[in-house]
Amino acid sequence: LCGNNAKPPIIEKIQRSLKSKNYDPGRTDGQLDQKTMDALNKYQKDNNLKEDKEGLINLDTIKSLGVQL
Repeated sequence: LCGNNAKPPIIEKIQRSLKSKNYDPGRTDGQLDQKTMDALNKYQKDNNLKEDKEGLINLDTIKSLGVQL
């Protein structure tokens, strides 16, 4: 998921999924900010997934979170 595909409704789904799994992405506002990336990277590390750089989210992580694109 790159900047073009990272629309606020998708990011909000990712944030909600992280929150439901006890990872704190901050506000569920659809913004891919540092707090969301920190929570995402912690989730990835804890689940042996490739850690993403800021602004990118790999499809394996999205699938693992149960988010539909």
